[in-house]
Amino acid sequence: MRNPFILLRFVLFFFLLYLNVLALGFASWNIAAAKKASVMISESGAPVFVLFNTIITIIYLLLALAELILPSFWSPKIVLECVWIAAFSVLGLAAAIDITVTGPIVACQAEGATSACASATLLVVVAWVSSSILLMYLFGLIGITTAHSSAEADVWNAAITSVPWFATIQTPLPSGNSKLLFYPKDPECQEFESPAFKDDASLHSASSKLQSTLKPAGILQSPLKTISISLPFSKSVESFRPHWAKDVKPRRGVDVPFLSPGKSQTGTLRLKSHWSSSTTSTYVPPVLPPKTRSPLGRQRSGEVEIEIPSQMSLPVITPCPSRPISYGIFPEDVQDPDMPIKPCRRSEWVRADNESR
Repeated sequence: MRNPFILLRFVLFFFLLYLNVLALGFASWNIAAAKKASVMISESGAPVFVLFNTIITIIYLLLALAELILPSFWSPKIVLECVWIAAFSVLGLAAAIDITVTGPIVACQAEGATSACASATLLVVVAWVSSSILLMYLFGLIGITTAHSSAEADVWNAAITSVPWFATIQTPLPSGNSKLLFYPKDPECQEFESPAFKDDASLHSASSKLQSTLKPAGILQSPLKTISISLPFSKSVESFRPHWAKDVKPRRGVDVPFLSPGKSQTGTLRLKSHWSSSTTSTYVPPVLPPKTRSPLGRQRSGEVEIEIPSQMSLPVITPCPSRPISYGIFPEDVQDPDMPIKPCRRSEWVRADNESR
């Protein structure tokens, strides 16, 4: 399939060929009508100038479009096409101005020159459209070629149909049974690299250093994008694995030794107390909250008073009956040295031949 820019060029040339054929017919009609009506428009030379410019433009367009039928016939270079299109556009612009000034103004004022007036008016329109399209194509071709000159070397002297216009460069994949091995940078596996590829990495680093030392000055080396190693993956791994490990297929993060550590379970915070009846310390025990009753709101409902507890009331700390000296804040899960040790279950030896049993 051809490049889209080349296809657009062919479509534009077909449209220009159609306009120039119309201009050729209108110019011939205008010359014949002016001679028949004895109008001075034929003496100015404007229709003849348009006729000459139209003929040479049609010849160039036919040569450029012949490549569609015969691909090896002729393909102009970009510089040559820019020169020819610039010449045709300048001539077409001059012919359009000339026919506009001397065409309809003279032909439409004469009596009995209706045909000459109509042909001159149509010729002005076609001449301006054709010259405008040629100028637009010239400026577009120069701009696009300038943009491609940084990527394509000597693009101005290349054939216009041989340049890959707006084509992205794609590196072909190597064909064969060799597999491409890529080494992604896994943050979990950076510290534990496989020894199977250490030799390949050392060889690659040594070859890259040798190429950098032997690189001549003034030549830029393109950066390496993909590293391909044509080694079977199964051989390189199986050769380093012991026999007992070939039958074991541990699951990463599930089986040992790849078991991921579980989440650290933070223990519940327990209340620590430093105060008891036998504690000897220079610290002053904490101040107990007041054991007064919380303020209550009263609301009368007939003769019965209803007490409503306030939301801002302080909780009353009541010490446990088993620990009356711990100020009510000693934690229950900590052994209290003030309490007596509970006696253990006693046992007695009994003779096996005891009749009283």
